[in-house]
Amino acid sequence: MGKIFRENFDGLLNLGTLLISDNELDTINSDAFSSCPNLQTLDLSGNKLHSLGSNTFRGIKSSLRELNLARNLLGSIPKRQLLNFEHLTILDLSENQIKFVKNGDLEGISPGLMELRLSGCGLYSIGDSGFYGAASLKTLDLSNNGLSEAPNSAFKYLPLLETLHIGRNSLRSIRRSDFMFLGKLKHFNLDGCSENSFSLEPGAFDHNTNLESISIRCPSLEYISDEVSLRHLPVLRNLSFHGSSLATLPRSLANFEDLQFLDLGSNPLLCDCSLEFLYKLLTQPSAVEVRFISCFKCL
Repeated sequence: MGKIFRENFDGLLNLGTLLISDNELDTINSDAFSSCPNLQTLDLSGNKLHSLGSNTFRGIKSSLRELNLARNLLGSIPKRQLLNFEHLTILDLSENQIKFVKNGDLEGISPGLMELRLSGCGLYSIGDSGFYGAASLKTLDLSNNGLSEAPNSAFKYLPLLETLHIGRNSLRSIRRSDFMFLGKLKHFNLDGCSENSFSLEPGAFDHNTNLESISIRCPSLEYISDEVSLRHLPVLRNLSFHGSSLATLPRSLANFEDLQFLDLGSNPLLCDCSLEFLYKLLTQPSAVEVRFISCFKCL
């Protein structure tokens, strides 16, 4: 097992990037980085850190921009140790053992935090105020966890969020209320869902009119109703249902004037006259790039 002491970095006053990943570190002493006042990027991923000392980051809280604590053994968000960073924009806590995001866990970390990664933590519960204090977030990765439903109450504290990764959880549906507070959302990724059943409920994206890309790759998604209202997404450019179980498609797809990329690969599509509208879409002057088995038998 390894330890880090302040003396390890004495004299490195101009150090901007420090990478100490995959070193089996289990202890970081207080003030370990205080002799690096200009440090902007710190990578501590892939170690064996169960916890952090209260003064672990003293001396670099006014300079650090990116902190990577992924692939450690942290059992919760180390809120006290992460308080009062002045310029931190990226925080990676993925692949730890964080089962809960408790109310207030992100409060006071950094006024400009823009990206938070919590993928692969075994996370299955987010408090209604779990994202309170993180209003500046633009990218959030919650993929590969155990969430059974979208934490819509917590999302109300993320008014600027533009990119959401929430695939490989245990979600059974997307409800109309799930993302109602994410009016700025541009990129939505749900690649992987419940193995038993998954559905898009009517109005699922009614509140997300700024969406530019949607990727839903879900083997248990068998049907998309026109009532899902994909037609209310005027700036959608990229749409993927690759690897789902769709036999037919909603006719509202024909209404996307600005759609540039459509991935329908690895679906059991019934290529008959019900898809005639898609053929017409493909033959328009500004044809959409489509990936799927071409077999329009009736045309």
